[in-house]
Amino acid sequence: MAPTSTSMKRMGTTLRYSPGQIIGGDGLAHTCPPSRCVTYFLEGLLLLAPLAKQPLSIRLKGVTNGGPDVSCDTFRTATLPLLAKFGISEQLVFKIQKRGAPPLGGGEVVFSCPTLKGIQPLELLDEGKAVGAQTTDLLMPFGGSTLSSAARRRGGGGEGRGGLAEAPPGIPKTAS
Repeated sequence: MAPTSTSMKRMGTTLRYSPGQIIGGDGLAHTCPPSRCVTYFLEGLLLLAPLAKQPLSIRLKGVTNGGPDVSCDTFRTATLPLLAKFGISEQLVFKIQKRGAPPLGGGEVVFSCPTLKGIQPLELLDEGKAVGAQTTDLLMPFGGSTLSSAARRRGGGGEGRGGLAEAPPGIPKTAS
């Protein structure tokens, strides 16, 4: 980010913050704390990256599935398609290099976003239909469906579930 300026009135009642220009860049990296999923940081970058002076490319390390935030899979299937509605889809890259779960993390994702010349208005009206998705940690692939059935009966245990709804014009919505 380019230089910023901050000023406060003498009585401390007014703060003026001028953020400067968002630069962007290539080869950036950040290690996220294990208390939050990497998508927590990606959501903020998603708002700023298209407005940067240069395209952004960043590697985030940390938790990819788990914690209070949406998983990387939900981010990829629900959040990123919204950018296509704003005109960003061709050079947008989101790759999950390694997966990581709490408490240690260890996951790694790569996010690249081009810059926008202008923003198109977006209208979201239709509700769509719901479909389900599940993730399991440290289980054999066939164990997920068994665990999911047991969790429905008992109300919890060892897995994450999320919902994805697709509206007719191709705009996904999620719930965790």
